[in-house]
Amino acid sequence: MAAVDDPVKIQDPALPQGSWVLITGVNGFIASHTADQLLAAGYKVRGTVRNLEKARWMYDVFAPYGEDNFALVEVQDFSSDGAFDQAIKGEYFL
Repeated sequence: MAAVDDPVKIQDPALPQGSWVLITGVNGFIASHTADQLLAAGYKVRGTVRNLEKARWMYDVFAPYGEDNFALVEVQDFSSDGAFDQAIKGEYFL
């Protein structure tokens, strides 16, 4: 991703830099670019995917931002009650 070398500046951010931001479907086209921009702006990104094994490539893509700044959470059924509870609480899988 290109934003590593071109940091994003956010004027008067609503969330302090370094905050975790949850992005659902982070392995999709728009969500992955959103994650890239947030990481470049100094945020940490926790992303949900339906299959963790198929999305492991994302760790390589976002490695330049530091290994503690990006995490994936597997949510197989987005429609089930409490599907995002683990992701919101920060109980993620590396």
